[in-house]
Amino acid sequence: MEFVYFDSENPPTASFFSGYGFIDNKFIISNKLSEMEVSSGNDGAYVTCRVDKDSICFGVDWMGAGRWFYYKDNEDLNFWAVSNSLWMLIERLSQSGKKLTPDGAMIKLWGYRGAFVEQMQSNDTIISEIKLASRWEDINIIEGNNFSDKISLVERRKINDMPISYKDALKAYLCETEKRLRSLALSKTLLKFDLSGGLDSRTTFAFASYMVKADSSLKNNISIFSNPGERHAVDFMIANKIASERGMKLTKSRKSPAKISSGVTPLRNWELNRLGQYTLTRMIPAAGIDVGQAKISGAGGESYRQFWEKWGADFYELLHNRRSFLFRPIKDTDAVAKRVSRSVDRMRSYYPKFLNELNSHYREFRSRMHMGIPATEDLLLHPLSGSKMDALADASPESYFNNRQVYFDIIANLDYNLLETEFDDPNKGPSEDNIKNITYVDFSPSLELYEKMVINTLDEDIVKPEQKKEAIKELCDTVLYARASLPCDYSVKGSYVDEMLSKLIELGELEKQSEMQPLQYVYLVDKLSALVDLRSEYHDTNRFKNRFENVFLALKYKFKKHMNRFF
Repeated sequence: MEFVYFDSENPPTASFFSGYGFIDNKFIISNKLSEMEVSSGNDGAYVTCRVDKDSICFGVDWMGAGRWFYYKDNEDLNFWAVSNSLWMLIERLSQSGKKLTPDGAMIKLWGYRGAFVEQMQSNDTIISEIKLASRWEDINIIEGNNFSDKISLVERRKINDMPISYKDALKAYLCETEKRLRSLALSKTLLKFDLSGGLDSRTTFAFASYMVKADSSLKNNISIFSNPGERHAVDFMIANKIASERGMKLTKSRKSPAKISSGVTPLRNWELNRLGQYTLTRMIPAAGIDVGQAKISGAGGESYRQFWEKWGADFYELLHNRRSFLFRPIKDTDAVAKRVSRSVDRMRSYYPKFLNELNSHYREFRSRMHMGIPATEDLLLHPLSGSKMDALADASPESYFNNRQVYFDIIANLDYNLLETEFDDPNKGPSEDNIKNITYVDFSPSLELYEKMVINTLDEDIVKPEQKKEAIKELCDTVLYARASLPCDYSVKGSYVDEMLSKLIELGELEKQSEMQPLQYVYLVDKLSALVDLRSEYHDTNRFKNRFENVFLALKYKFKKHMNRFF
């Protein structure tokens, strides 16, 4: 996906699309801007823009893997700016001398540990004037109107306007998902399935098993991989058994040559796509869609099951249970929780009524960042998420996701024997009630196929090992230097960052994503400090003004008798 920036002085002049998606009867791929009009809300990972005579409309895919950030300053009513990169937007606005007010509470939130804070938590960002549009909203700009009407967020559509039965929704999901995967396989796209001993990856693999049984020639276009490491020994053993029983070969490595758009370093790409939105992974990712292969991930299952509840009952408890890299409590925790709750309230109508705040938040933010951002860096499909799965969630009985009935129903319709093979954790397998309640549907492959269209791709080079080492060295050097020069209010104490740096330098990568959080925090604050003023807690002039007026009013009241003659 190409990173772009537009503002009121340099608006887009034509409609465009960048990314990939299942659109009408085509699977379209273009990782640079292509002048074509594509509607928002299709499955995939893309950004789109529609330019009409008097309006501009920016939209994204169904899951929100594509992201639009918008700038709105209430003191400068004639200026707007939009970008699909938060960091590019901050850089360009800083270069233009536009007002950028750092949001201390949101910045410090990146200094927490734990899954809940590994990605953006609300539509607010680290800059007060910049917001993230929801995955369910288009940014609409009307030229020639007053500013109050010029830029607005427009609801795209509801998930499922028409009620549908569970059985019909299950059939629609199975037919559409199989059709997409088979279309790609027949177009000579290598489908790389990630298989472990768990449930989510087994559910996605069931589609591979079904397709190969129906057409053995597809075996040549399907690859199955699993991690053979010591920590994953049970997973690998079970995955190997599943594959061999179906006459399929399991590979031990999921690695493929990393590709990167020419002229963009891995670290720079990470800045543009992730900084201030999502933590670093074990290695700095490199962008570049390989149109000849698609990774099929089991991610997405947690989007429909209770997940955050294991750490807290609500946003306040979740945030209070986090530990801080700053080694001191963040005073604005409750204020941040209110903002998170406000963002969720804005889009609750898009989700099934039985989903509580935490479930809705997981799908709107965690899923969007955790699955969506990697999907913009590679051709990555998530069969357990998307419009058909959302429709299935809407139609399902309330307990069907929490007790995993939906996943057992999917597997049973594709390859029942997968339910009888052991799981890495016996609790992940079906219970007697699950088996008793399996729903079967009249499922048969569609005769229609998606046509694969590669519209525009940038020239790509294989990233050499030394380039990755250079990117990691640059990151380490920046963090080492920044530790001593961070603004006092954002300083990181203790040896935790030093330990992570030593480990990164020694191994070239870290074992856990959470280990990268403190390094990203230092890197983020250092880079941000060079663009905006983080020196004062009262940098925001409005906050300073309010504080001054409150003190003044208190003095006026206290010395009312003596001061009356002055007022």
